[in-house]
Amino acid sequence: MRLARILTVPIIATLLFGCSRQLPLSPNANDASIAPIDLSELHRIERRPLAGNGGKVVELPAGSNNALAAALVAAGTNGTVLLKSGLHTESGTVEITNTVTLAGETGAVLQSDTHPSLTSSDELEPALWVHGVSGVVIHDIEMRPLGAIGGTGILLHYADNASVYGCNIHDVEFGVLAEKANSAKVWSNRIACSTAWLSGAIPEALGVTIINGTNAILANNNVTGALFGLWPCDAGGKVLANKVSGCLEGIIFCRVPAWSFELPDGTYAGSALSTTHCLAQGNETSGNFADGIIVIDGAHDSRVVDNNSHDNGAYDVELSGDSYRFGFLTPSSYNCAFVAGTHASVKVKNCGNNNTVNGGVLVDNNVDPCN
Repeated sequence: MRLARILTVPIIATLLFGCSRQLPLSPNANDASIAPIDLSELHRIERRPLAGNGGKVVELPAGSNNALAAALVAAGTNGTVLLKSGLHTESGTVEITNTVTLAGETGAVLQSDTHPSLTSSDELEPALWVHGVSGVVIHDIEMRPLGAIGGTGILLHYADNASVYGCNIHDVEFGVLAEKANSAKVWSNRIACSTAWLSGAIPEALGVTIINGTNAILANNNVTGALFGLWPCDAGGKVLANKVSGCLEGIIFCRVPAWSFELPDGTYAGSALSTTHCLAQGNETSGNFADGIIVIDGAHDSRVVDNNSHDNGAYDVELSGDSYRFGFLTPSSYNCAFVAGTHASVKVKNCGNNNTVNGGVLVDNNVDPCN
């Protein structure tokens, strides 16, 4: 079932779904140590030349119309399609089914006629659907809808080791979704979701969501205007040095409910696991309506370290306990660690089980009870 249609920010806060508690695993280190952020793996990908893998380079001139699919076929496996500076239009979803690089020159714009998903029976309409193939790279493209509100920018679906970087994705319902896409890497993108969810014109908006996929890296993205800014589900993810503002929840460790998304092939997606063994470090979350960072719904064995979270509506960081605040049980976070690091004024509320808090301004649960 999809997140329900919402009308106001207080009602939006009731839309989190419960998820089953997982059996405890060995906790991550709960001390106050902070290792440096290492993005060298991402920088190596950025430095690859267009034809560095020996494939064919196909240039798509400005003014192209429904020409991208043919260009991808012409480039072939390990090839590159380069969108030349200017406008490129597509009347719907372009499916990517071979290992290619899709790159944009400075000023390259991909305008796609896609529409938001308004009910649970509406299939996602992604501008780019990376499907059943590994190693696809998409970078340095402005992506925008033809109409006022687009559907999904990029859907990674059975697409391991995909890379999305340097893109400007805006006025969409969903920026980047990853389903069964292990080791997805999404970095240095600007993602500005449509804020029409605030008026109820669309049911929700999500910045970057890993539905199912281990070892994702979300780094250096700037995300605004979403219901949930960054939502890294499954195991082993890293959420590093992002800026998230103007969302309901900036970064959420949780589980995407079953049947949340109907994919273009007619299947449905929801997370098998809550967020586990995930690291959020060096992020700035500010000006979000509720929490800067929230760990909830059975999320466990994760670390929230040295994040500059400030000026959020509820808490800068919340490690939630068992709660019926939404009318049903959302199980406690557990075995998680918060480390304030260089941000001593971060306001943190800890209601979970076997969580540890190092530094920050701890909320007094006797004065402000857990709920």
